[in-house]
Amino acid sequence: MQATDLGHGRGWLDALAAASLARMDAARGDWLRTTSTGRTRAEQAEAYRKYLNGGSYAAKPGQSPHEPGLAADFHNTAWVWLL
Repeated sequence: MQATDLGHGRGWLDALAAASLARMDAARGDWLRTTSTGRTRAEQAEAYRKYLNGGSYAAKPGQSPHEPGLAADFHNTAWVWLL
């Protein structure tokens, strides 16, 4: 996996997923605002811990498409697989 910085403080995604997001940005004529993109295993574990304590849904560490940088969460939408 090649991590690609998305710019605009949006984090990172796998290179192919980042290219997909760039196409969506271009189609909109603006960049999509993300709430979460690629995550490390430790970041996923923290998100899962928060979920278990009543927070927003997060998959168990090792089961999230965010860990390899293949998914992003957007404002006012569900998460989206980008590949």
